[in-house]
Amino acid sequence: MLVPAVPAVLYYFTDYVPEGIFPGRVNLGLTFSASRNLFSVVWNMAVFALIPVSTLLFDVAPETRSLTVWLVPNHNVFNCIAFPFADPLGKGLRAAGDVKFTVVWSVITTFGVRLLASVGLAIVFGMGVIGIALAMSFDWCVRAVAFYIRFRGGKWKKYQLI
Repeated sequence: MLVPAVPAVLYYFTDYVPEGIFPGRVNLGLTFSASRNLFSVVWNMAVFALIPVSTLLFDVAPETRSLTVWLVPNHNVFNCIAFPFADPLGKGLRAAGDVKFTVVWSVITTFGVRLLASVGLAIVFGMGVIGIALAMSFDWCVRAVAFYIRFRGGKWKKYQLI
């Protein structure tokens, strides 16, 4: 299905374009990224609005339909709020030369937050796929806070690119 890939392609493309279009002009690159995030909000609202129609298009069990009605809005909310700081901002920091910090934090949150929280919520507390979705959202939130603090602190500016 190609349509859900549109935001992913947009995110991938715009993570690297601002530096090429606006070299040395961080504010213009940030404005470009903000417009991308606005598109993400609009896109996620459209996907959310289509849930009732899309669940009727497929022959799925009632339990699957109810999980979809819970999982899609959860994903969309965190995709709009936390993900722009957890992923594209991290890629921007990496592109600016702050590689070690972003890679270490990504590994820490993937294993220390996402994996452990998934096992705890999904298996130990019996939440199943909802627990895994919450663990992913929690991982995005922790990573977003770490990358936002790093970005606001400005330490990433001391790295020199080739």
